[in-house]
Amino acid sequence: MSSFHFRFKPGKHGSPDGDMTVAANYAHLLLCCIILNTYQAKARSTFNDINNRKIQRQQKRHSCHNHLLSDGASLHRILKSNTSIAQRKKKQVSRAIKWIQRIFRTI
Repeated sequence: MSSFHFRFKPGKHGSPDGDMTVAANYAHLLLCCIILNTYQAKARSTFNDINNRKIQRQQKRHSCHNHLLSDGASLHRILKSNTSIAQRKKKQVSRAIKWIQRIFRTI
């Protein structure tokens, strides 16, 4: 950050000593306020950007987590249904084997 120094020497600017010093002080104060306001606005903007990025990262993390949960739940449902299908097939096969064995015993 740069600083500005106004050094007006009284009596050398064609106006009474007191008025020039007041004008210089006022100009310096005004310039400092403008610079400070600019830096505050920039800092506020940067702070908001950082906060927004932080919020976006959190939302992304949460949505990713929820997505994983829903994927896991759907995989679990598929696994359960596949397991029950496999168990039903296994029962059907064992029934068919028993039926075939009964037929061969009678022959």
